[in-house]
Amino acid sequence: MSLRDILSPQASGSTRRLIGAKGLGANSLQTYDHGEIVYFIITPVNLAVLSRSAIDSLVTALLNLIKGVAALEMACLNSREDFEGNRA
Repeated sequence: MSLRDILSPQASGSTRRLIGAKGLGANSLQTYDHGEIVYFIITPVNLAVLSRSAIDSLVTALLNLIKGVAALEMACLNSREDFEGNRA
């Protein structure tokens, strides 16, 4: 079976349909199967220059954010283009 047969006009749909995306929000992705997937981008902070109370408030804020999410999946990535390191 060739790629042309797989992606024939009758079998192919829109790109959004093929990846299961219904629409995009400001910080979310609406899907056909899973409802709405919300994502947060958390940037690192230099903890060495913060006071103990400032660190405690940051941890508490992150904890409150995570507690409000029913199902959670985390991906910890760096800005370097290193697929093997990010995957590990």
